[in-house]
Amino acid sequence: MPWRVWAARRLASRTAATVCVSQAVADNVRRLKIGSSRIEVLHNGVDLQRYLCETSIAQRRTDILMPARFARKKDQPTLIRAAKLLVDRGWQGQLLLAGGGKPVHRRKCERLVQSLGLTGRVQFLGNVNDLPQRLAQCRVAALSSWQEGLPLVLAESMAAGCAVVASGIPGITDIVRDGSNGWLFPAGDEVKAADALWHALNDDAEAQRRASAGRADAQGHFSLTQMAARYKGLLQSLLAGA
Repeated sequence: MPWRVWAARRLASRTAATVCVSQAVADNVRRLKIGSSRIEVLHNGVDLQRYLCETSIAQRRTDILMPARFARKKDQPTLIRAAKLLVDRGWQGQLLLAGGGKPVHRRKCERLVQSLGLTGRVQFLGNVNDLPQRLAQCRVAALSSWQEGLPLVLAESMAAGCAVVASGIPGITDIVRDGSNGWLFPAGDEVKAADALWHALNDDAEAQRRASAGRADAQGHFSLTQMAARYKGLLQSLLAGA
């Protein structure tokens, strides 16, 4: 809303530093001119100890878990259509959709599942309170969003040892690097999504390599301790400048 942009610009003129949780957010802040002259990207952290799991890729079920609320920007339909392509190629696992969100978007996905003949292959789990345990059982964690700030559920999935497949959009690319710690596909492209998922589901060695790299990256950058250290460093810098 225009008045919010106006208010943010007024505040920015009196702000020593603007903190953004991802490069995508920083780019948007610059585009709207609502940040101070000093813009810092400081990634958030999560309690990764809850998610750490050493179960190897080969020992997990060939299921795909997408932990995200039902919303238009999360784009579960692309992942559902990709699942149909996987089933046609012989995939035997299930697509698990965990999260609440807007009923209208969930109903749209339920109708799509039925129209594609995927009833019994796609589970709508609703809100779950045992996400660490569910991630530990699944081979792949996926996120097909077309807009994100910083989806820390991907860092949690990496800590849990999942192979991560996600859309290659700003925000997600702060966490996932294609070919290194996961697979990325163009947002909205179910064919490319299915190809990436197929590799993650069937290439044990490569999936394990990327999953192990993802676990190391999550532990090395997205812990609460590291987040606190980043903010401490910024505050110390601002105080020294004052």
